[in-house]
Amino acid sequence: MVVGVFSASGAAGQLVFLPLFAQMISFYGWQTVVLVTSLSALITMLLVGLFMRDKPSDVGLLPYGATEPVETAAAPHANPFLSALNGLKIGVRSKDFYIYCRGYPLCNNSRVCSSNT
Repeated sequence: MVVGVFSASGAAGQLVFLPLFAQMISFYGWQTVVLVTSLSALITMLLVGLFMRDKPSDVGLLPYGATEPVETAAAPHANPFLSALNGLKIGVRSKDFYIYCRGYPLCNNSRVCSSNT
């Protein structure tokens, strides 16, 4: 559900904001659009930091679809940067990693990949 909401909001945002920003550029210049976008991002970050919580239980709710309280495991306290590097270290030792990466140069050419999607 979350992935669907994020995908829909991304598409809706492009449909709404890109024409609006294009018109703003023609009247006020690109600097105004950069300023509006930056201020919007800053306000959004502040609101998320103030009101968003990690788990439904933090605000007294049950997880989506649950009918009774669910015990959740504690989040690992590892350094996320080091975890990503360790995952990359494991990945580069795998043949599958290189097979997967071979497609990226091909898909950067939109004419090639647009017919495959």
